[in-house]
Amino acid sequence: MSFWAPWTHLYGYALQPGAWIPLLLCAFLYWRGRRALARSPRPGDPTIGPWRAVAFYSGLAIILFAVEGPLNYLANDLFWIHMVEHCLIQMVAALLLLVGAPLLPWWRALPRPWRLAVGPKAQAISHGGPAKKVGHLLRHPAFGLGALAVTFWSWHIPFLFDLALHNGFLHGFELGTLLIGGLFFWSLTVDSFPVRREMTTWPLAGYLVVGTAVMWVVAVSLGFSGHAWYSAYYDLASRPGGISALTDQEWGAGVAWVPAAIPAEILLDITVLQWLRDDERKADAEVELYRSHQANLQEQSTPKDS
Repeated sequence: MSFWAPWTHLYGYALQPGAWIPLLLCAFLYWRGRRALARSPRPGDPTIGPWRAVAFYSGLAIILFAVEGPLNYLANDLFWIHMVEHCLIQMVAALLLLVGAPLLPWWRALPRPWRLAVGPKAQAISHGGPAKKVGHLLRHPAFGLGALAVTFWSWHIPFLFDLALHNGFLHGFELGTLLIGGLFFWSLTVDSFPVRREMTTWPLAGYLVVGTAVMWVVAVSLGFSGHAWYSAYYDLASRPGGISALTDQEWGAGVAWVPAAIPAEILLDITVLQWLRDDERKADAEVELYRSHQANLQEQSTPKDS
């Protein structure tokens, strides 16, 4: 296969409605909701700024590129490209969607009669005991890590991986669950109104490190196994670039080892920098308070002129 094959394959190619229609609907509702928020803001509503909108639309674009672009075409012949597809959806797109904080814009995009009909019932359910228990479970770090591990590990079991590669519906389900697992994992790491990040700096740092270790389990297993796992790639007569099935698998392991961990590393750096900045502000405030206190003591001890 030549370098240009994935691109010429798309010439005259119609995107699958099952992929682009939901993404287009999400983008439209987000745009409509942000407009409504800007025109009639309500007390307590956060500002969904341009940088959040860029993050959200970028997440949608990455999903579309991964499932319908040249990447998806090449993934049929190269395992490492397939791994890039998985990591983009779970570790990049899911994070960007949450940074975009879409829940409030989507809600405000709905017609007002719908919101008036659904809102009170949803609020009553959310304040009920069972809903609170479920919410507490979903917000537990173990659940976020479990969602990431179960989805990423399961779909790289050879039997399930090969089955999904040969079945279009199952492959779509695979990508959908990877996205959901990523959303659960990242939802504990960023503020995405009305969901707030609850973990402090160092628990969050540990959570991110364990999350990257989840990816490393698959990376180490693939990279040091010494044999090709997936018959769908092993049985190919040839692969682009003439690489062997084992080399292809080792490159895929490299993708899960380093590039997949980059979003977590960036978020970890940002979190630590924010902690250092806040710590510096607290120290400056304490120094200023001490100086003010000393100045007051000195003023009180100075005899006044009679």
